[in-house]
Amino acid sequence: MSVAVGTTTAQTPLQANFGGLKSHVAAYVQGQNLASVLADAGAAINAAADKINTRNWNWLNKASAITLAADTKSYTIPANFKSPRSLIRRDTNAKQVGLYIYQIPKEFVNTAWDDTNSGQPTHYTIRNAPDDRLLNFNVPPSSAFATSWPTALLIYYSRMGHFASDGDTLGTLEVPSEIRNFLVWYARWEIASIRGSATQIRTAESAWRTEWNSLMMDDNNQQTDFGAGVLYR
Repeated sequence: MSVAVGTTTAQTPLQANFGGLKSHVAAYVQGQNLASVLADAGAAINAAADKINTRNWNWLNKASAITLAADTKSYTIPANFKSPRSLIRRDTNAKQVGLYIYQIPKEFVNTAWDDTNSGQPTHYTIRNAPDDRLLNFNVPPSSAFATSWPTALLIYYSRMGHFASDGDTLGTLEVPSEIRNFLVWYARWEIASIRGSATQIRTAESAWRTEWNSLMMDDNNQQTDFGAGVLYR
């Protein structure tokens, strides 16, 4: 039986928008009614997002399909790519038929793959995504290979985006509500460093570090379906 996919993927609880988050941060230094402080608060919240992006998170795991082309070795990957998780080989029905093997860039180069002729790619690497956003196979797929296995599904850890407008929410950025308190306290720490007291700086730093540790513990709790590996006959 097929399962219908809903028209929205937004999770609950719904969160305040960027404008509301900025007010919460600015209020820490009594600046919620000052445009300049609200602007600093917005920059500080996006700095908190940058801190989030210093680590791979399971809730930032995404998938993107790549269409193979004959005699083409390199493929553009999504702009929010951070690091690879898996690359799935798929048949003409988009069914999984295997995995391509990832090699770190140094190993990939040192293997000295011969790519003078097209053939059957088995390995891939991503040398430096911020530089060129390219995924490279060890050999370009031949026409026959691209016809039989026309797509690959890249499973990857992404980067959290920045808030751009006051109406943006955590749902807009496709991140969970759990990170709200971290973003607010980290941003309060940044803004207190400019406009607050030593006590406010210490309080906010202690709070964001506590929230950070809670997020890491929650993210590491992956095994929640304990019967997943059991077969019943």
